[in-house]
Amino acid sequence: MTPPLGISLALVSAANANDFADMDPVTLRLAHVVNEQDGFHIAATKCEELVEERADGKVNIEIFPNASLGDERTLLEGMQIGTVDMGVITNGPVANFVEEMAVFELPFLFPSPEAAYSVLDGPIGQELLDKLADVNLKGLAYAERGFRNLTNSERAVNSPEDLDGLRIRVMENPVYTDTFRELGANAIPMAWTEALTAMQQGTIDGQENPIPIIVSNNMWDMQKYVTLTGHVYSPAVITMSKIHWDQLSEEEQGWIREAAKAGVEVQSTSGMAEALEALPAFHELYVHTAERDHFTPRPLSYFRVMVEALAADGEAVGESDRIRLYEARHEGDLVAATIAIRVGEHAWYSYGASSTDKREVRGSNAVQWQMMRDALAAGAAVYDLRGITDTLDGDDSHVGLIQFKVGTGGQAVELAGEWDLPLNKVLYRAFSLYMARR
Repeated sequence: MTPPLGISLALVSAANANDFADMDPVTLRLAHVVNEQDGFHIAATKCEELVEERADGKVNIEIFPNASLGDERTLLEGMQIGTVDMGVITNGPVANFVEEMAVFELPFLFPSPEAAYSVLDGPIGQELLDKLADVNLKGLAYAERGFRNLTNSERAVNSPEDLDGLRIRVMENPVYTDTFRELGANAIPMAWTEALTAMQQGTIDGQENPIPIIVSNNMWDMQKYVTLTGHVYSPAVITMSKIHWDQLSEEEQGWIREAAKAGVEVQSTSGMAEALEALPAFHELYVHTAERDHFTPRPLSYFRVMVEALAADGEAVGESDRIRLYEARHEGDLVAATIAIRVGEHAWYSYGASSTDKREVRGSNAVQWQMMRDALAAGAAVYDLRGITDTLDGDDSHVGLIQFKVGTGGQAVELAGEWDLPLNKVLYRAFSLYMARR
């Protein structure tokens, strides 16, 4: 299963430039319906980079974001007749072409992402991908979209009764329409290309989508309430025109299959023992990050004490995930690692590290999305990314920090600050000198 911001689609991932020396340049049209901040676009951009690198300009990807080639149904129809080569498509519209795919749209089918992955990446998922060939499409792989949640501009939704009469945009899929109408909402099937305008104009009251869509579209500007229903796990399908697929050699098809399934995999620890075991790899990457970004790293012993203290404190009150380490890997390589802390409804992104190599796969983004999803699943109401710079000056060496953190959709909040009570003035002076070096 390919996590959301790390989908890699490379059409020639095993080729070299000499293989294309005698070819006329070929341009493949890869389309999606979301904006440039969305994980779908990041995946498309990575595809473009890999193709140019390996094909030496003989094969190019032209990306069409923001539904510039039409809504998702139009893209699928374009792939059927060969006017669109590839697409990253939400499963709901795909189910209109292969009805068996609608099984993934059933409410509360999967209790967790891991449960969804086991089915999608297994024989059932592959069997359903293969069915796309019957409608002149080639299903390559599934991509992360996440659990869908409800937003609206009218009132808080805490029970099914609160949906009564709300005009909710749903995907053009009968499962969604029937589900929300049974719950009492006025379900309005509508293409996503029309939904944002409809919300701005007030012709609909709300919509339902995964958190990445809500964030990347700044939906808080139009919607006052969000309810974390998690009512449907919504995969995306990486799809190609079968017309163009059949024109490829068996070797080229193998490259595409492998590339479509490539991406960043995120794992997290559970409990003190696993966290302590993962610490050395985290710290090695953390020291590498410190050298690159010019700050003084804390020693491994500091983090060991942190893990032991917080894990023990959490276990004492029944919160076994008080502190967790996250790792993002690409093709086995550790590309990002973080430490997350949660106390009750408050979750913190505490420490992070990233490799200089493979920065283009966006491992840090993938691990942040996973931490946010886990925090929400654990009942957290606040996800705290901690400190930022107090300036937007482009000359500030740490301006990228605020760009990264605010770019997640969060808000900058000014707090009272931190204050020290020195108990040993000599040691405190030494500590202050140490911190000044960082």
